[in-house]
Amino acid sequence: MDTLLLVVIAMLFAGYFALAGFDYGTGLLYRTLGTDEPERRRVLGTVGPFFLGNEVWLVAAIGLMIGAFPRWEGELLSGAYPIVVAILVGLITFTAAFQLRSRRDGARRRVWDTLVTGGAAVTVAGWGLLLGNLVRGLPLENGRPAGDVLDLFSPYAITWGVGFVALFGLHGAAFIAMRTAGKLAERARRAGRACAGPAVLFVVAAGVGGMLSDEVGAAVTRPWLAIGGAAVFAALLMTASSSLARYRPRIAFACTTTVCALLMPLLLAARYPNLLTSTVDSKVLTVEQGVAGGATLDVLGWVALAVIPLVLLLQWTVWWGNRRKVDERTPLFW
Repeated sequence: MDTLLLVVIAMLFAGYFALAGFDYGTGLLYRTLGTDEPERRRVLGTVGPFFLGNEVWLVAAIGLMIGAFPRWEGELLSGAYPIVVAILVGLITFTAAFQLRSRRDGARRRVWDTLVTGGAAVTVAGWGLLLGNLVRGLPLENGRPAGDVLDLFSPYAITWGVGFVALFGLHGAAFIAMRTAGKLAERARRAGRACAGPAVLFVVAAGVGGMLSDEVGAAVTRPWLAIGGAAVFAALLMTASSSLARYRPRIAFACTTTVCALLMPLLLAARYPNLLTSTVDSKVLTVEQGVAGGATLDVLGWVALAVIPLVLLLQWTVWWGNRRKVDERTPLFW
């Protein structure tokens, strides 16, 4: 049951990064793609119907993580506390500014635009830093924070932070190109191709380069899986770039969605059965050590079995109801 629940958590994070990822990518790019207020509102309108529903995946993933693996959640939160706080601040800023910028005519939208883009950038970079440290190991001693806070900002972790900005920028650009037409779609295609090169470099550096490093590779139980996954990701991202160049945004979006969705499952699979490793005392927290009691797992298993199909049905309904492209005639609420 513990392994099954870990798989469910990985799948929930997969849904979050794949779906909320284009929200953040849109936030990163919309000021560049929209040359005036009507165009910017149209870009934001591409994610409007999906915006709040996409965050449900994160709430479900964190809730299940706290219930099924409380020690994992506790040590991860304490070991990467500054990064977790930055993610929360960025997420709150992005969500609030996104919803408030168009509420009143004549509002000073330049300030809200800055908050939307800044919040998206902080959130995405924060997730990259967190996952980079999850691969490399956290500065923990006996499960408690140890060492310098700057240990969280190693070159490898920073590679993840910067790489996530490029990856989700490409993901958002592919989504906007798929959901719009004309000049907006053309600008999105160009922006996506500009993000593709850094995104490919990121997955190669994180996967191949990281596993060849003694410090990072020692924390991974299946380096061959990380290297193989990086190669597949690089191929998918290059396919996304070429698809944008050939005016095939749906193929590009399918490729970026696959990469974003498989990030967390691949990371956990490459480290299994280890959940956390320490860079200070080299101790390891395994799935068996971090899991909750049997009665709790049984309850969570039944809850997950009931809730996940409902979430999938809700997502499908929203996508089906908003499958048409956004244009000048589309009602906008953001």
